[in-house]
Amino acid sequence: GRAVVSRRGGQLARRVAAILDEPVRYRDPMTDATTLVHPPRSGAGPATAAVAWSRRSAAVDPTPWGTGLTVAAFIAAFVVVAMLALASALATETAGWVAVVAAAVVTGGLAPSLWLGRRVPVVRWVVLGAVAGTILSWFGVLFIAFG
Repeated sequence: GRAVVSRRGGQLARRVAAILDEPVRYRDPMTDATTLVHPPRSGAGPATAAVAWSRRSAAVDPTPWGTGLTVAAFIAAFVVVAMLALASALATETAGWVAVVAAAVVTGGLAPSLWLGRRVPVVRWVVLGAVAGTILSWFGVLFIAFG
């Protein structure tokens, strides 16, 4: 394991040197030796190195549209069923406006969490489904409450 840690640390130091386009001092935590890591001499400046690295990572990790939209559809269906069950139970047992207030409280409670998760790579599909389900369920909630 020590060799792996040393090798990975050296790789990271070379990457930092390439992005900064200047030498970087690297102290190996396993051997306690300090080395000066120079940037590559390919003529690539810091911006070019950063762009090349981002292109490599983008090419390796494409957006999973099929799987993501499938997850979003299941989450949307779950949210619609849950919101309509809540609205139906409240409208049956109490007044319709109570169902609307409860749906508004649920929507308001979900909104901050959904906003925070909108850019997380895997969670964004769950967020998309929850937002779509919440929007669609409001049509049903209003119909149940006042229809």
